[in-house]
Amino acid sequence: MRVRFDRFPSSLRVLAGWRTMPPEIRRVICHFHLQLTDPLYRAFTGEFLPSRREALRPDIHRQTVIQWTSEHGPPRWAMKTQLQFASRLLSCAGAAGLVSGNRDPRQVATPRVPDQALEYILYTLRALRFEGSLISNPYLGSLGLVGGLLADRLRALGTIEFRQVGDVHELDWRYQDLETWAGAELPLTPPPRLAPPITGHAQVRA
Repeated sequence: MRVRFDRFPSSLRVLAGWRTMPPEIRRVICHFHLQLTDPLYRAFTGEFLPSRREALRPDIHRQTVIQWTSEHGPPRWAMKTQLQFASRLLSCAGAAGLVSGNRDPRQVATPRVPDQALEYILYTLRALRFEGSLISNPYLGSLGLVGGLLADRLRALGTIEFRQVGDVHELDWRYQDLETWAGAELPLTPPPRLAPPITGHAQVRA
């Protein structure tokens, strides 16, 4: 878990204080941070699954995932390793609500993304360098937030103002960064106060 957040200290501070986070938001944010740190999972959920979601039959088979893993994983991986990672990809995608069912064929699903989860992702991405743009990237694409659907969601947010003229998109931010957003919009729990250091000499009576 620490490896997943070491590169994102602002996120770690926000999440440490967000102790009342609803489970459906936690699921989306855990998926997002796994995407940030695992390129194979990012490609699987941000490219492969969306392509299946748009297919005539939005389902996948375990053998298809094994084949995809063999093509996109390191060439040095043996078949046993490919099988293990294919299982992990399916398990993590299932936990994120991107895949439903435990037997073939598994359905490619679109999870519910609450507004606070979407705002968290956007304010985090704003401070990062990543492939794509703020409105077209594997992070939002994995959640089914693309095109007109994403535009409608962005227009409904209270902390971001979205404008679109033709192919030109503009985003205006109410807050300067993730932590400022969280401090104003989330029910954060402050970290516990440490007891003041003891000064001087204590007298002990026998």
